[in-house]
Amino acid sequence: MTTIQAAATYLMTVAGVTLMQLFALGGPALLLIALLSWLSGNVELLASRALGRSTYHFLFGWLGTMIHEIAHLVAALLFRHQIASFQPFTLDPYARVQGSVGTRPNYGSLYQYIGLFFIGIAPVVFGTLVIYLALYVLFQDQMAEIWRVIDRRNAIYGPGVGNIISSGLAFLGFVFSPRHLLDWRLYLFLYIAFAVGSSIRLSGPDSNAAATGCLPMIVLLFLFNTVLLSLGSAGSATFAWLTQYYTFLYILLCFVILLDVLVIAILWLPAALRAH
Repeated sequence: MTTIQAAATYLMTVAGVTLMQLFALGGPALLLIALLSWLSGNVELLASRALGRSTYHFLFGWLGTMIHEIAHLVAALLFRHQIASFQPFTLDPYARVQGSVGTRPNYGSLYQYIGLFFIGIAPVVFGTLVIYLALYVLFQDQMAEIWRVIDRRNAIYGPGVGNIISSGLAFLGFVFSPRHLLDWRLYLFLYIAFAVGSSIRLSGPDSNAAATGCLPMIVLLFLFNTVLLSLGSAGSATFAWLTQYYTFLYILLCFVILLDVLVIAILWLPAALRAH
């Protein structure tokens, strides 16, 4: 084998290890984020048809848009981007731009460049956390109970997809338990969850920013593995220990996905009738 062939084989091995690490680190989360973004877009579309665009916007849309834009703003500040403009929402339901955050990143700063990824996906992660925070604040006295149920499911199912879906369903069952049907907190939570959940989809510019910021992370990981693999210290499971910290995020994403599916099921018929 020539030197060039050996180098090419080595680089292909590094690329394979890097791809497996990337999937382990962020693959499932990104798939859930993409699914949630798509579902949220459909919730917004169906709600606008069922209620009317103006009614939906004045009741729910402005709040969801504001949370969406605040998410971008917070992420931009964390990654030290210069804020050029900030419009949290507009009261015009037919405005082409419902809200926006203008930033001026320093592309010479690797930290700020990578920050584009987190700024891009911020609405989904932040919006999901806002929904959970609303649940926690409103039902704080009962949250220990639901987490005990989830801990028992962890013991039964162990880590994995089954546990995450089961935990998401447990959250959903807790929210819609019969004892909450006459509780005002349930309906305030549903209002917040619907308003925020229908506006956390990623726009084209959001997705482009996330893709741009992702590139330097991939390059850095590839270079990192190039060195470590030569020392015999890199493998597809090098960062596996990090994934245990994603369980909470996965459960919350799954919970909001199931909530969106339920809302779509409820809105589909009224939206179809209004369309005709």
